[in-house]
Amino acid sequence: MQEPEVTPRKLMIAAVCLLGSTFVPYVEATISPMMMLPMTEEFGWTRTEFAFASTFFFILGTATVLVFGKVADRYGPRLILLVGAVCGGATMLLLSQQTAELWRLYLAYALLGACGSSGLGYTKIIGTLFASHRGKALAIFGGESIIALGTLPLLTNWLNVQLGWRGTYVVYALVMFAITPILFFVIRGP
Repeated sequence: MQEPEVTPRKLMIAAVCLLGSTFVPYVEATISPMMMLPMTEEFGWTRTEFAFASTFFFILGTATVLVFGKVADRYGPRLILLVGAVCGGATMLLLSQQTAELWRLYLAYALLGACGSSGLGYTKIIGTLFASHRGKALAIFGGESIIALGTLPLLTNWLNVQLGWRGTYVVYALVMFAITPILFFVIRGP
């Protein structure tokens, strides 16, 4: 018997995908501008030196998205989502311990790019969950990304004011680690 198009189970999986995509790939891609001023002031870097970290983010993200896509097709998206969340959280902890050595920043941002590309798993899940309403589901999922990209800078700024940039990285790391078991128990099968 075929499962109905919209069920509580599917809605829960979709909600977890929205939560996961907000706090793994979107955080990794959007917080950099919010961290530039406090980090460049503390370490004496130029804005150009700091901004160059984004180059490593996008290069490694582009390279790994192909690998993650192949893994998602072969083994299902759950594996890449778990790897992305755990490695993203570990990298955020690494960034909270940043020193004035620029190579460490570049390495961390390269790792964030690699972790962020795991976010394609969320789109794969949403695309396979809904058959006759796939376009609507993907549109809602895409709309959520716009909301996330609009609110994450506000949250990051608030965290920076309350906890400093190091504390902000720690909070995001803890969120990613907290999402990991949720992903593990809710996302099933290929």
